[in-house]
Amino acid sequence: MIKSFLLKTEFQTFVWQKRFLIVPLILLSYLPLPAQVQLNDHAKLSLLTASPSHGPVYTLFGHTAIRVQDDSTGLDVVFNYGYFDMFQPHFIYHFLRGKTDYIVGATSFELFINEYALQGRQVTEQELNFSPTEKQQLYD
Repeated sequence: MIKSFLLKTEFQTFVWQKRFLIVPLILLSYLPLPAQVQLNDHAKLSLLTASPSHGPVYTLFGHTAIRVQDDSTGLDVVFNYGYFDMFQPHFIYHFLRGKTDYIVGATSFELFINEYALQGRQVTEQELNFSPTEKQQLYD
């Protein structure tokens, strides 16, 4: 009985620690693949800049991401080169040395903006002046 409890607890701990990798991957599965979408000529690309925070060390410097919005297809996605595993061994040490392994993730704009709002952080959006061809190339 105790062994069964320990295995369950170990599994729960593993899942809890990996939630920062699992949740974005699940969210990614709901987004259309870039090759499947042809952007409208009026699609918008913008740079999102989040203000710094006095929270965890990885929030001290702010953050940027790219938003792709196309009202004709309902697409409103944020590409974020900022996902990492904060439970990797010696995370803080590697982070401070600039040695953190980041991956690109995508999420809806709504989820992105709500995450920063919950942290009390400001997000500024600047529309990028790209031609329709440049927008499609960046999106692809």
